[in-house]
Amino acid sequence: MYWFNCSLDPKVTKRMKIVELLNHVAIALNNEEADVLAQFESKERIAKRDLNEREIVVANQLVNKDILLRRKNNGKIEYSKKIHSV
Repeated sequence: MYWFNCSLDPKVTKRMKIVELLNHVAIALNNEEADVLAQFESKERIAKRDLNEREIVVANQLVNKDILLRRKNNGKIEYSKKIHSV
């Protein structure tokens, strides 16, 4: 995962992360998305019940961006990482 400064103003320290999808397309993540994605560094799968309401919204955004995979396993929804980190 790469960090880049997304502001032209040097006083602003807003940064975004870049991840690479399986088809080698790079995509930018905001800090909130990067925080949720960072949870997958220690776990292969995370159950929906282990996330708070905001993290669920962000996880679903990552599913829409094709970065996370959402699956139903034994009646429970789980998220898993679908990308390569650069």
